Amino acid sequence: MAWSERGGLYVRRVDPRGAPAGEPIRVGGACPGGVAMSASGDALFVACLRPGDPDRGRDGDLALFALRGDRAALASRTGPVGPASQGVDVEVRGDRAVAAWRSADTLAGHAYVADGPPDALPQGAPISTAETLAGAPSVWLDGGDRVVAWTEGWLERGRQGGHLLVQRADEPPRPSLSVGEIGARVHLTADETSPMVTLRDLRSSRHRAFVGRLDERLRLRDDDLGSPGRADAEDVTPMLVPCGDHVFAVMARRSSREVTMVNLRRLDRALRPVEAEQQIYAYHARFPQAVGACVDGDLLVAVGERQSEVQPVPRLRTFRLRCGPGVRHERTPSPDGDR
Repeated sequence: MAWSERGGLYVRRVDPRGAPAGEPIRVGGACPGGVAMSASGDALFVACLRPGDPDRGRDGDLALFALRGDRAALASRTGPVGPASQGVDVEVRGDRAVAAWRSADTLAGHAYVADGPPDALPQGAPISTAETLAGAPSVWLDGGDRVVAWTEGWLERGRQGGHLLVQRADEPPRPSLSVGEIGARVHLTADETSPMVTLRDLRSSRHRAFVGRLDERLRLRDDDLGSPGRADAEDVTPMLVPCGDHVFAVMARRSSREVTMVNLRRLDRALRPVEAEQQIYAYHARFPQAVGACVDGDLLVAVGERQSEVQPVPRLRTFRLRCGPGVRHERTPSPDGDR
């Protein structure tokens, strides 16, 4: 797993239960705009988004690092990355890497993509409409085709609105779904059936996670949307994780002003819930971010913690989900092993 803190960008290997399998490796400087990673062959590629800082004369960039064994090296850099940028995704397959990010300043936000060899990513190119405010894009490789999803929003008569757009390769982007806010967050993944989209949107009185499968024309209909739960934590991007015969929804939500928890929901292949939500919760927990991965048929979840009076030293925690009535989450590692 990879994370960024003030001291820099770190990677740490974990076993299938989520327990540390080695010491943290410092890969580079901190990544205030976000971190994403993708494994390919014997290498782990980590994308680090670093917004620009005009006051200090620093241009922003996206750095792609390659980790092989215990050695990390810079593979390539690309950009541009504006001073208010947040959100990055990356997919690497063999000798091809696709990185997508949001480049933003105080007045504009655009979705960018760079597509090329991992060790020579070209300069990023904007894919969003210039007159709109784009959200952070998500990318997936469908064989040889690049698929990117993002949102574009605007204000109309004082109300927020916009669209989810999906683009395959260099085809024109397809408006896929109306969204209810500027900067609605999206995550794109797929199983053997079809691509799937997770959307954090304000379509009711609270932010919720909305999920659906894209059809062959990369469209998503309102009546095909499901909502596995609330997703009103400040920084969360909900995600779907295909695992075995099911798909898991991973999201974070507020329980009160002081508590933010992680919600997990098991769905069938039609993305309908098959059981009640499970929760990762602790006393006065501040768990605003969570990501999941399918490992040996189990859902492994990494949860980021925010500093608070109750927890002055924030940690990165891992949990292995075991499904069934009355079965508690198995937390790993022990408190002494948390990062």
